[in-house]
Amino acid sequence: MDRLTAINVFIEVAKTGSFTKAADNLSMSRPMVTRYIALLEEWVGIGLLQRSTRNVSLTPSGESYLEKCQQIQDIAFDIEVSSRSTATKPSGSIRVASSVSFATAQYKELFAPFLEKYPQVSIDLVVTDRQVNLIESKVDFAIRITNNLDPGIVSKQLGVCRSCLVAAPDYLKKNGTPKKIEELRKHILVAHDHFKNTRLIMRKDGRQEELTFNSPFSSNETLVLLEAAKEGLGITMLPRHLVQTELKSKALIQVLPDWNLPELGLHIVFTNRKVIAPQVRLFIDFLSERARKQVW
Repeated sequence: MDRLTAINVFIEVAKTGSFTKAADNLSMSRPMVTRYIALLEEWVGIGLLQRSTRNVSLTPSGESYLEKCQQIQDIAFDIEVSSRSTATKPSGSIRVASSVSFATAQYKELFAPFLEKYPQVSIDLVVTDRQVNLIESKVDFAIRITNNLDPGIVSKQLGVCRSCLVAAPDYLKKNGTPKKIEELRKHILVAHDHFKNTRLIMRKDGRQEELTFNSPFSSNETLVLLEAAKEGLGITMLPRHLVQTELKSKALIQVLPDWNLPELGLHIVFTNRKVIAPQVRLFIDFLSERARKQVW
């Protein structure tokens, strides 16, 4: 039996917590799923799953092995993408969902170069800050920036997105530039809806500080926060990929640059990894390669 298939089966069982659900998702019989899991456990020489009458859970060894299996699955996926992307003239359409801010910031870096390289491929970019249903929206995949993907979702991580604190020069001239993290408490902090009235966690050289703040202005749109920061409303936490131009032109100044904010994963999510058109696989391969070179 195919060990790579056994790895895929194990990952699906771990995601769903059920042999039956895994079998349904993989269009496979339940006895076949059981056989693949037995093969994998025999191969590695350890028990990976704990079975009960109600559910299936990972053993401690299974939790450790799951991460390795996901790495193997990603490598196999990348090899498949590369092998299918060698067509001389790839063509067809790609429908992708992305947040407004990411699409705006990365169009020039990601989408335009791909279209220039493959002129017979078209991209339909669905730009929205709500989490789209991939099936209902008929998208091939979505680009999501989060650390909380839905359980069981089929995904591939491209990299991480880092944020920074920024403010307009006029705001800092008027209110002073914080030199110590404690000084942030004296300033106006402008936040995304997800982060208002919450804690700001920052790290430096093994030290962690948590600041609780209330924001006088918030928005569910990152581009609005960017404009608020440029207008001098206050200090704002924004993704690095969104403010590169402003930082270079000094339209915004990074505050406390030696402190790190929490990172978010940059993912592409699919409905089914096995049913992906060649031009879509080609674009995923292109995004993966660009992500390795980018500072998000």
